[in-house]
Amino acid sequence: DYLFLGDYVDRGQHSLETMSLLLALKVEYPQNVHLIRGNHEAADINALFGFRIECIERMGERDGIWTWHRMNRLFNWLPLAALIEKKIICMHGGIGRSINHVEQIENLQRPITMEAGSVVLMDLLWV
Repeated sequence: DYLFLGDYVDRGQHSLETMSLLLALKVEYPQNVHLIRGNHEAADINALFGFRIECIERMGERDGIWTWHRMNRLFNWLPLAALIEKKIICMHGGIGRSINHVEQIENLQRPITMEAGSVVLMDLLWV
């Protein structure tokens, strides 16, 4: 199994290829490839750090904006953490002061945007 811990975009000039590869792997090996969300899988962050511009430059204004919106809709559905064999918890950021129980993470309803998120979301993606 492979577990990817987020920040799939904004890490160079090939964010579109990175996402295409990861999504293709997820489709081909749905039980073996796992993607969790990082802080750059948020529209306000990846617009600021270049993913939106990359989409527009590579695909044109209309298709680029459409793709950027669709990718961010997908990001809002990504799990925020992974629990391996009920022993190891993995997330992009960390366990901040707001997290006391795994159930707090499990109870977060997706899709979830950063604007609608809670302190728990911020801790998971940023701490």
